[in-house]
Order: sequence, then structure tokens, then C-alpha cells
Amino acid sequence: METAAIGALLLVILLLPPYSFDRVTAIGQELIDDVVTGIRG
Repeated sequence: METAAIGALLLVILLLPPYSFDRVTAIGQELIDDVVTGIRG
């Protein structure tokens, strides 16, 4: 599940133009937080 999310994130980063990088980074941070919370919880 986590691997799929990371793969999707990488795909989005590759497909989106550079000006969207900040938004992608924010979304990625949220995904990472969710994964960490899932592991700890």
C-alpha cells in the first residue's frame, strides 16, 4: 500500500511541470505523515 502511494507520488512529480513542485511536495509530505502514522499506530 505504501509502495503504491510512493510510486504514484513519483509518477505525479514526473508528469507535473516544475511550477507545481511546491504543491507536489506538500502532498508528498502529507502522504509521508500518513504512512508514518500508520506504522506507529
